[in-house]
Amino acid sequence: DYGGWDTHEDQNYGVEGQMASLLSDLAAGLSSFYHDIERDHGRRVTVVVMSEFGRRLAQNESRGTDHGHGGVMLVLGGQVQGGKVYGQWPGLATEQLYERSDLAVTTDYRQVLAEILQKAVQNPGLAQIFPGFEMGRELGLFG
Repeated sequence: DYGGWDTHEDQNYGVEGQMASLLSDLAAGLSSFYHDIERDHGRRVTVVVMSEFGRRLAQNESRGTDHGHGGVMLVLGGQVQGGKVYGQWPGLATEQLYERSDLAVTTDYRQVLAEILQKAVQNPGLAQIFPGFEMGRELGLFG
């Protein structure tokens, strides 16, 4: 749990901004953690970084962004086929946005977590974990 991401004001995306600082700290923490466990446990550990909400596409009057629809998930681990973006880019044209103002969701978060559960954890019980969820085509997070 790493707070401070609710950047409704003075978000400032630049190098000195609040978002840049948060992302830098997150990256440093994940890097340190993974380097500490990589040799002995790297293939057995999968880390998922996600939020329950995204950020709005447009900046508000306070130079921040409000809660939005689309978001991002980061997946880290020795079995993960990393170094790329999974999912589909919806685009930023007005007609491509959710309700004409927000980034569209193209990948259900349960799809990502289900693939991790099946491939990394070897847990076939998706129906009990995500009742009513139907697994789509695999994203290919794991080789």
